[in-house]
Amino acid sequence: MGRLNKNKLRESLRLKILIVFITILLIVMMFPRGESIESDVTVGSVWIKDDLIASTTFEILKSNDVYEKEKNQAASRVLPIFVKDNNIYHSSIDSVKKYNAQLPRYLSQSIRENEDESPFFFSDQSYKVFLKIRKTPSSFKGIKTSSVTEIVRIAREVVERVYQRGMLNQTLSEISRDSITVREGRFERIFSKFLYLDRNTVNEYIDQYLTTNLGSNKDLNEAVTEYVLFFIKPNLIFSYESTEAAIKSAKDRVTRNIGIVNENERIVAKHDRITNDIKLKIDSYRIAKGEEIGFWGRFAQNFGKFIHIFIILLPFIIYIYLFRRKIFNDNIKILLIAILILFVRFLTFLIYQLNVSAPVEFLVLLPVVSMLLTIIFDSRVGFYGTVIAALIVGGLRGNDYVFTIMNIVAGGLAAYTVRDIKNRTQIFRSFFYILIGYTISIIAFGLERFESANQMLESFAFAAS
Repeated sequence: MGRLNKNKLRESLRLKILIVFITILLIVMMFPRGESIESDVTVGSVWIKDDLIASTTFEILKSNDVYEKEKNQAASRVLPIFVKDNNIYHSSIDSVKKYNAQLPRYLSQSIRENEDESPFFFSDQSYKVFLKIRKTPSSFKGIKTSSVTEIVRIAREVVERVYQRGMLNQTLSEISRDSITVREGRFERIFSKFLYLDRNTVNEYIDQYLTTNLGSNKDLNEAVTEYVLFFIKPNLIFSYESTEAAIKSAKDRVTRNIGIVNENERIVAKHDRITNDIKLKIDSYRIAKGEEIGFWGRFAQNFGKFIHIFIILLPFIIYIYLFRRKIFNDNIKILLIAILILFVRFLTFLIYQLNVSAPVEFLVLLPVVSMLLTIIFDSRVGFYGTVIAALIVGGLRGNDYVFTIMNIVAGGLAAYTVRDIKNRTQIFRSFFYILIGYTISIIAFGLERFESANQMLESFAFAAS
């Protein structure tokens, strides 16, 4: 019973229709948006149709590469934003005032009670230095004062000087730019990052200040430095959100267009050579027409594309039905043919996204599909499948007749040369014949379109790859 159901599924007419429908639908989804304009619009080619006149006013859009490059350049000009937090300054100054008032009394009490246990903000060694000054100030040499009160006053001055200078919450090496934007309230200003301190330079700054104002006693300066660092926190805070918002704003300010084409203005004249500017106009016009038609217009266009692909596939379906009944009755074989056609179609779609002037269309591996169809089935199926796949690929490129013929020639030779394959060397011979097919086509159409020798050599290189 299970085997019978499998056979019914394998021969099911509904499943055949579903495979064909999904295949056509996927192909239509990969068609370019917009009006179907002559797609062989490569820089240097000749426009062989009648004058192309704009039916609507539209913007000339920059190429994707240029647009992305300009956005990246705009983003690179945005400086990292640091927000100045004055609350940190006021809080630190209040704390240092409070401790300055308490420390002399705390030291006196410790001396009277013979205690030398340091407060939580001091190491034992630094606290003992303060106690020693309090007990026997004459034992310290190289200091300009023997008063603890005077020492803590200088410590407060250091804290104030650090905040006047400004301290970053990132090291200078972590900041990639030489300048930064400092935001204070609603105002922003640009400064060199080297004007500010960071956690690596603040110790050196404190040491220099203490040596100048307090003296050169190393033990005392280290103790005061430890005391000062207890109160200092960075007051210039890097704002990732603000910086990212500034980068986004800079990118958004980059204009997408480089000009406007007015309604009834000529885009390109018959027999004009396609330049970069003309190509941009044609590509922009295609997009503009696609946006102009609206939902029902797009629906009608996609329905037309669906019929278009169905008409291309119909002769192949009829051939399979009339002359290859074994294939027609086996849904697995039909699915395999559909997958191969979709594969070459998807490859074409990916290559179509490349916005380069090189002949990358030769990277479409249509002859490989021809070889696979011939090896799996026979040369006739391989050749007919090649014609159908070439027509579909040409349709993707805006009904590109030249590209279709080139692939039919190369794919036909591929199918012919592997029809009786017996060893690996025949595969390499087939590749040679494919290259011959492309070479003849490139020369024929290149001479017809007055292409230069360099253009044809470039096409040979991509075909050989």
